[in-house]
Amino acid sequence: MKKLAFSFLFVSGFALANDLQVSVKNFNFTYTDPHGEGSAASFSRLVGVQVSVDKVDKDFHLSVTGAETAEFTLKDAPGFMTEAETMVVRDFNLDFSNRASLSLVQGIFNSKDDSMKLDNLSLSCDRQSAHKEVMDQLISGCIQKMTFKTSKFTSQAEEGVMEALSSALTNEKANLGVNSVTLNSTNGKFDLAAEVKAQISGKVKANGNVSYDATSGLLTLQISDIKFGLFSVRGKVFDELKKKESDKLKVREPYIYYSVK
Repeated sequence: MKKLAFSFLFVSGFALANDLQVSVKNFNFTYTDPHGEGSAASFSRLVGVQVSVDKVDKDFHLSVTGAETAEFTLKDAPGFMTEAETMVVRDFNLDFSNRASLSLVQGIFNSKDDSMKLDNLSLSCDRQSAHKEVMDQLISGCIQKMTFKTSKFTSQAEEGVMEALSSALTNEKANLGVNSVTLNSTNGKFDLAAEVKAQISGKVKANGNVSYDATSGLLTLQISDIKFGLFSVRGKVFDELKKKESDKLKVREPYIYYSVK
């Protein structure tokens, strides 16, 4: 399920690093647990800087040095980062002001249980400033208006909607490759399209509704349909997702409930 919340958690984590106005340009980073080094054309208001990162529990402490110095803390980082034994990030850009936008040429996150790779990722979301917490602003804004794209996504994990789709199609756990992912959300209605490459390959389309309760931190997906080519596979995917329920994830077809907080 962490892949489903990937875009929300990644941006909100960096937004929480300092304040509500964050800008990162051309950040390149290499990490081996628990320490990493990188550089950026600019980081917040600092230009031409070196960045040192150290993990402490679920937080990442960032020390930025150059013409000026600054300290940032990325609190409660998402699992794909805290569980990573190595990370490589190429050309990461983030702007979190009136809107949230993110781009990434390449990200590689290797852990004991997964090897995740993302190429040419981009995310653009509205921001609902009426909420006090940054996480709530971001998730609510993305539900209102979001465009998410990545040219390639590969994972060896055994969780998430795409992994459940792979199991539903092949009846076994297989390395999953996904190309040309596009996810759009407008006023709580979402559409997903992707090219899935596993033992059986083809085009996947899904649509439905999404809502978020900021008080409880509950994200609710109502999936109207999931098609692989001309065939509906929603039932099979939900059967696989049902096996992956946890304290945070609950599955009641056609609904998926995920506790963000």
